[in-house]
Amino acid sequence: MRASLTLALLLPALWAGTDAVHSMKERVAALRKSELKKLEIELVAGGKLVPAVRIERISEIRTFLSQVEAAPFRRVLILGDPAPAAARVVVSPLSGKGLALEVTARAFRLSDKAGSALVFQSPALLRWIEDRLEMPQYALRKDLPALLEAFRKATGGLTREAQPEKEAPPAGPMVRNGGFTQGTTSPLGWDPVDDLTTFWVEDPFKGPGDRVHGKVLKMDTDVLESEWLKRRKELAKNSRAKPWPKTLVEPDRQYATVGATYGVSCYSAPIPVRKGQAYRITVDFRACAPKGGISKIWVRGYGRMEVRGKEEWSRIYDSLHTLRTDDPTWHTYTNVFHPTKNTPHVERVKVMLYSYWPRGEYRWDNVSIVPISDTEYREAKKTERSDIK
Repeated sequence: MRASLTLALLLPALWAGTDAVHSMKERVAALRKSELKKLEIELVAGGKLVPAVRIERISEIRTFLSQVEAAPFRRVLILGDPAPAAARVVVSPLSGKGLALEVTARAFRLSDKAGSALVFQSPALLRWIEDRLEMPQYALRKDLPALLEAFRKATGGLTREAQPEKEAPPAGPMVRNGGFTQGTTSPLGWDPVDDLTTFWVEDPFKGPGDRVHGKVLKMDTDVLESEWLKRRKELAKNSRAKPWPKTLVEPDRQYATVGATYGVSCYSAPIPVRKGQAYRITVDFRACAPKGGISKIWVRGYGRMEVRGKEEWSRIYDSLHTLRTDDPTWHTYTNVFHPTKNTPHVERVKVMLYSYWPRGEYRWDNVSIVPISDTEYREAKKTERSDIK
């Protein structure tokens, strides 16, 4: 029989352990500010903890540390044989002492003294670890699926109760006002336009089959970055502030434009997605320069995670589509994505339209997302060019 972990909470009058908890939070906060090197998730193989996944993206490591920092730590005694670790997460900085947390069947554990430990429970952090174990770009071991299955069985007590299955998304287009036909001064369901880099305008050019586009979203990346920043600050103070005519950008200042730095973006309203469901995104796009241009679409997925003791929406998935054209006419682009394939805790997505270089005007219309079958998804991945995870 496998050894079990018994955690005995001490009465505050005997041993509150507040100094230890405070010290732990300070340690994590200091680590977040340090030069981080990597985060490694180790799983049990042959009775030993072995490296399974390595993460070197600083943003990912900081997200993990933020979850730990917000956790409700408690000092406990470990009585009898301590439970074996189902996994261990090790954060390593470039210099100095890192952090190693064990995951058992009952809690996350930091054993800093013989016979005692700091522990906490965090279903959100467990979901974060499971998501990373499912991402092929992080995997170190070929036998990871079997190890992951064993890990899930071992940590079943850490997960929250199963939630009822959500209703399936509608069979038709899911993007609100993807055709940019509704609104007053800005299209409904999208970020408000600033009338300096983003506009809601009529487009006179016909698309394939002489289709008239009507109202579209226009982006202008030939705007000085300094003017764009000024406009953002102005709108933050007064959302109805009138715009001013942009400064004409001379060729020798082209790299001072927003197109050469931040780019111009516009987000859709959140779109609910269903676990295990694949989707197809379609969009009409026009680069107004004679030789066309390049733009991108991100589908960004969000799940609920604990941040500073509160459950908040965090971005845990990104899917990138690159659009290229060599003429100024309308083109229709389509591709597929599967937001919960490797990140099963994604609950909703946003579409981000993004234009940047060469500096100039870009126009968007008819943004659509529809559910597709697994067969259609697999076939599309074989035949269509894709930048999608």
